[in-house]
Amino acid sequence: MKITPDETCLIDDDLRLKEVVQAVSKANEIALDTEADSMHAYPEKICLLQIRTQKSSWLVDPLSDVDCSPLLEAFQDKVLIFHAADYDLRLLYKRFGFRPSQVFDTMWAARMVGHERFGLEFLVKHYFNVQLEKGPQTANWGIRPLTQAMAQYALNDVFYLHQLTHLMREELTKLGRLEWLHEISQKVIDQACLPQKDTSDREWRIKGSQKMSRRGLAVLKAIYYWRENEAVQANRPPFFVLNHDLSVAIAISAANNETWGSL
Repeated sequence: MKITPDETCLIDDDLRLKEVVQAVSKANEIALDTEADSMHAYPEKICLLQIRTQKSSWLVDPLSDVDCSPLLEAFQDKVLIFHAADYDLRLLYKRFGFRPSQVFDTMWAARMVGHERFGLEFLVKHYFNVQLEKGPQTANWGIRPLTQAMAQYALNDVFYLHQLTHLMREELTKLGRLEWLHEISQKVIDQACLPQKDTSDREWRIKGSQKMSRRGLAVLKAIYYWRENEAVQANRPPFFVLNHDLSVAIAISAANNETWGSL
């Protein structure tokens, strides 16, 4: 799949977005994906929206001053096609408060069809004999401008979703499992689009804390919130400041030290 210069150009103004909204409004199903900067910033944010109708693709820049609300309104009564929707839906809900009415998740469809592998790369190869190029999966999507390779990778993620949906919908219908997918999709929406709960008394209990003493837990909690503050100040993921294993090791060592209370 080769992309056109128009498709690689980021939509970052309201006038051009209006054209996208008009096209989306005329479609029944929309392929959608997001890219975030979870490896490069903290807290993470949506850096790119990849959108495709049956005929056209767009890259929308939510980091710009563009008002995405008309686009989200246009999405509301559509079937949104994702591959592995959960993470994208969580990001969209957190950033925009957006909750779709219907989702077709090609990853879940692949599981219900009976595939042993459900990655997008595998499905595209299986159904279309096309090998997707390895893309910059750990790229910093917050940088501008995007490279040609990044744009190609981003658009690949939505280009085949309509065709995959058509083929797997037929397979699921023959197997009598299409309604199962609808039920799972609704559960995915319900679980992803929830108001954020107060987890302040649990979030610091990271892997390795289960068997720690009360002293160790107290130190670990202090380390955790120090790390969170440092991560926000540096705009870097917490593991760049201090990883989980080292956090636990420091907490255990400090708790075993007679002078731990002076820390």
